[in-house]
Amino acid sequence: MEIFKTDYLVFMKYKLDHKKTYNINVANKSNEVLGEIKWKAGWRRYVYYPIMGTLYDTKCLTDIINYINILMEERKIKVVKEIKINHVALTENGIQVGWTGEFE
Repeated sequence: MEIFKTDYLVFMKYKLDHKKTYNINVANKSNEVLGEIKWKAGWRRYVYYPIMGTLYDTKCLTDIINYINILMEERKIKVVKEIKINHVALTENGIQVGWTGEFE
C-alpha cells in the first residue's frame, strides 16, 4: 500500500488483484475514512466517492483534486509506455520507420 499525506488528508493507494486500476482510501489525520477514489470506466477517469455526511473545506477539496490529477497523469504515462513497448516498428528497405500518432 502506497501512502501520500497532505496537511489535512491521507491517501492510501492500493490495487485489487483482479483490477487494472487503483483504489485510494481518503482519510483525515485522525484516520477516519472520508471517502474513496476509484476508476469510473464510463468517464475514463478517477472520481471521488465521499462517505455520506462528510464535509470539506476548499483546502481538502483542492488536495483531492490535485491527487486525482496526479493519478490521471500517472495513467497517461503508463498508457504511453505500454503503446511503446507493444509497438512493432515497420521496416522499409532495412530502415526502421518510427510510429507517429497523437494523444488527446
